[in-house]
Amino acid sequence: MQKRLFGLETEYALVTDEEFDWLAIQELLGCLQKLPIDLFGQNTDNYIVECWLENGARIYRDQSHPEYATAECENVYNLICHERAGDELLKAAYDIYLQKHPEARGKIRLLKSNFAAPKIDEHTSERSEEVSWGSHENYLVAKKAKIRLLEENLPPMLVSRQIFSGAGHIQPLLERFVLSGRPYHLTQVGNIKDGGHAKQAFFVRAHSEASDIDHDRWWRIQVSSSESNMLEFPVWLRFMTTHFCLRMAEEGLGISKARYLGQNSTDVFKKIGEDILLKATIPTRSYHYYRALEFQRYYLERAKRLAPLNAEEQMALRDWEWILGLLDCDLEQDENLFRLFGVLDWATKLWLIKQLMRKNNLALDSQKVAALDACYHLLGGAPGESVWLALEAKDRIEPFIKRFVRPEDIKRAINTPPDSRARLRSDFLKLSKKIKAESPEFELSVTRMDWGNAWFYTGKNNNRGCVDFGIKNPFLKKSNSLERFREKYANGT
Repeated sequence: MQKRLFGLETEYALVTDEEFDWLAIQELLGCLQKLPIDLFGQNTDNYIVECWLENGARIYRDQSHPEYATAECENVYNLICHERAGDELLKAAYDIYLQKHPEARGKIRLLKSNFAAPKIDEHTSERSEEVSWGSHENYLVAKKAKIRLLEENLPPMLVSRQIFSGAGHIQPLLERFVLSGRPYHLTQVGNIKDGGHAKQAFFVRAHSEASDIDHDRWWRIQVSSSESNMLEFPVWLRFMTTHFCLRMAEEGLGISKARYLGQNSTDVFKKIGEDILLKATIPTRSYHYYRALEFQRYYLERAKRLAPLNAEEQMALRDWEWILGLLDCDLEQDENLFRLFGVLDWATKLWLIKQLMRKNNLALDSQKVAALDACYHLLGGAPGESVWLALEAKDRIEPFIKRFVRPEDIKRAINTPPDSRARLRSDFLKLSKKIKAESPEFELSVTRMDWGNAWFYTGKNNNRGCVDFGIKNPFLKKSNSLERFREKYANGT
């Protein structure tokens, strides 16, 4: 299937000193109401529990962190624009929060982070577990794909793509730098049949969780094996390589040579993630041993057989081949690692850590190195504290970051939905706002809102109704029920 809906849920971290409680999260989200954007949902003057944005996204408090779910996008370029729009919205809300609470400056930090360091209890000396925040990829998959092929194709892809998708992390229990810290928070690889949960590398969202698609025709497969990326290029590679993997399954192409022993174990994720020189091998069921690079090259050659290929897919194949060539070198050599600086997160962070350690004669377990590891992901903190914002400032003067999307397209995505069914949801929300403002006699109340439809009630005629945004057809561009709703309002009925 060439056409696909993509979505990305980003869990942000709001890290505070002990004197601040988690109500700060709701108040920070409430600051979104001070921005020139339209919000719809459960909110008061100061707090937001959940709301939908006119760009088609959903933002909410999920337990102890704010979460931003992009609108459904039909291409990965738009997806990255909308994911970055979430960063900009959270940063703007954070700045407004600090204006209201100047005493919090330097004491509350916003991270597009993946981990919170374990804490040592001062009374018992017990070490708490590391906390992980996820980055959840969503893919619409046609049910014509064989379950066997999906369950065989996905694990080797997700294991081996860490070589370009990983954000880099100092794993506290191992006291070593790893490509990705996320595997240490996975409990299972996952499967298609039984649904699942966020501690699996991938799973299918259950029917009861959301009214989003026709579950008799489609799956919404969620991949939870990765963390958030600060750089754009790894996000592009994550989604496009996984898209190819899913398309192979939909078109009946297996990857039998890449099936590895212990495919249902998360240990292989850790083995590849711990190998920053990319030399570790995995035994396959055909009794061959492959490195992650060789797994990826195998997928790449299989993807080249797919036809037809659209322009985005052709570009992705070129970038995929390019990055594998760049990674196929002796990464112990500084000049080789530096070629990946500004391209891949793990390599960029590792380069910075190595420079800091050499300059200050530090060990990997020093507090300064741990601070750099965390501050790489800071979107807001004390002045000069964010490594990421410093890199962006340097890039504006002398570009070195491999950009993928245009800044003006990110800015546009803050207020504008992508050209997908998200536009229907946005149109309904804007029309609802107009009706409430201009025609209060309608007594319009939107009682439930979801990705695939909205339920409303109008007190004027005791009228209950539903607007469809594309449950049966997730690629819907025009909704008859939305047009009927629009006509009823126009006719005053």
